[in-house]
Amino acid sequence: ITPACNHGRFIAAAIRSAQAQDLGDWEMWVVDDASTDGTAAAVAGLAAGDPRVRLLRHDENWGMSRLADSYNQALERSRGEWIAILEGDDAWPPGKLGRQLAQLERAPDVILGYGRAQLISPAGMPLGETTDGLPGRFQRYFRDFRGPLLEPLLLRPCFIHPVTVLIRRPALERIGGFRSFPGLGLTDHPTFLELAELGPFLGSSAVLGLYRRHRGSQSLNRIVELTRGERRLAFARVDGLPASGRRRALRRRMERSWSLEETRALLTAGRLRLLRRQRGDARASLRSSLATAFGTPFPSLRRLALGFFALGVLGASFLPVNPERVAGWARGRRASLLERSEGT
Repeated sequence: ITPACNHGRFIAAAIRSAQAQDLGDWEMWVVDDASTDGTAAAVAGLAAGDPRVRLLRHDENWGMSRLADSYNQALERSRGEWIAILEGDDAWPPGKLGRQLAQLERAPDVILGYGRAQLISPAGMPLGETTDGLPGRFQRYFRDFRGPLLEPLLLRPCFIHPVTVLIRRPALERIGGFRSFPGLGLTDHPTFLELAELGPFLGSSAVLGLYRRHRGSQSLNRIVELTRGERRLAFARVDGLPASGRRRALRRRMERSWSLEETRALLTAGRLRLLRRQRGDARASLRSSLATAFGTPFPSLRRLALGFFALGVLGASFLPVNPERVAGWARGRRASLLERSEGT
């Protein structure tokens, strides 16, 4: 399933990465959400020579609030035993489907398989891995892990990247297809939480997806909004569990973890706005990051460290030069991940 909206620069690379797989028995449903940049024409051109590629086009933009509907529109038309996700600005590495399917067919109880994702720039250059910033206790879920993932998925923004997943169709149908949550323009986290209640997941140590960061990335442009929405989702699910000592302990862990994630999101938003020369908005985000970092008694060392970093960035925002560029000089003229994601 390939949702796309104004991905004209990247959609051909996404489709060709599927066509290059060593496993050829697949179908791709591209759901074009009323793009205005030629996305549909690019898909139609590639589909003309490959009947496995099919196009659904919306006459009007459904937007992020109806993203699950777009996914389910494709799901209803598809026939595959396994469901994969390849968003229109992402890509797959060679051999992803065959390698992953072989692993999952040896694990009939597994509901969903996933793996590592490599971050790539707008031009397709490697930037690192999406797991690089994960705390150590989450890294183990990418070391050929097999087991339940419900509680880890409640503790932070979704760390399973959709571009890496394969989902058993019966399990997806059992939960009613792709899920949404009010006010959250994402379908991955709500869907994975539902699936995690059905059975174990299988996490591979292999890179199974190429996740593109670019100026139009929703994960960057809406990072604070999405983080807060995922926090509401997580707490809504845990508050629906029966009252118990375990639930209270889990809720305390969630409070600490999500405060850290909100601090991080506000700091990232501030740095991104500085790069875009939006200094007033950047300072507002950085001040909010400080308030989140230091606003509760006994913050964790990680949250304190982020708070002091945000304080330094805030102070540097009053310099006549861009702080990200100054930091780049200090790193030996190396651009930061945010700069490379922007294509600058």
